[in-house]
Amino acid sequence: NNPEAMKWFLKAANLGFSKAKYNVGKMYLDGQGIKQDVNKGLSLINTAAKDGYLDAQLELADAYHLGCTEGVEINAKKALYWYEQALKQNDAEAQYQLGRIYQDGLEEIQPNAKKAVEYLTLAANQNHAYALNSLGVIYHDGQDNIQTDMTKAIAYYKQAAKLGNEIAYENLGLIYKQSNDIQTALEMYKKAGEMGSDEGYFNAAEMYDNSDKIKTDNKQAFKYYKLAAEAGHEDAQRRLAEMYEQGIGTKKDIRQAKYWLDLSTGDAEI
Repeated sequence: NNPEAMKWFLKAANLGFSKAKYNVGKMYLDGQGIKQDVNKGLSLINTAAKDGYLDAQLELADAYHLGCTEGVEINAKKALYWYEQALKQNDAEAQYQLGRIYQDGLEEIQPNAKKAVEYLTLAANQNHAYALNSLGVIYHDGQDNIQTDMTKAIAYYKQAAKLGNEIAYENLGLIYKQSNDIQTALEMYKKAGEMGSDEGYFNAAEMYDNSDKIKTDNKQAFKYYKLAAEAGHEDAQRRLAEMYEQGIGTKKDIRQAKYWLDLSTGDAEI
């Protein structure tokens, strides 16, 4: 009951409880239980953040980093400031996000692989799966003065994958595909799909459908295109439509072909 929750949160916020200030701020921000007021919401969250409340600090940092909060524009300096405040509490998410800022750059902040690795390693040491994957990417591709090191890349990807990171499974799939270890590549792509990656299923399907490394298997290609298509992968939906239309890997079905083609263009009635 949001109105009832708001009443009690307001009382607690007025008494100076930081968590309550943050919760009331979020409710104003999202318009939950009260009329939306972005400015008031941000003001309360800012107050909680200044009190040292971690969730509020991360909320502001993400808002200025990602620009995903209504009324807040991307601001690299403010993003850095609030992530650094959260960093004082040894927060792994703050360490990861700082690493990503230095990995990719943000506004006037230029990419800096050395700093990226420094912050990502801090998060990785706390078993932050996305940080481990990002370290894998840096050593996979090489960046600035950091040379490509496939041994390190694979090790980081495997650690991230073990923690359930589907992107790491995709990256491992690519490495094994490029090294012609096709069965392991397929295994990695399928695992990525099982973890929620439509791209993982799509990559597996493509290997069965159109690869000079293994014999074409239309039924397996159809199976994995369908899994990817059901998860919303538009290229898989289009290829699935073709397979239904031509009877490849499945019985010919013009109605299903039209459905999947329409779905890929946003015209299907679901």
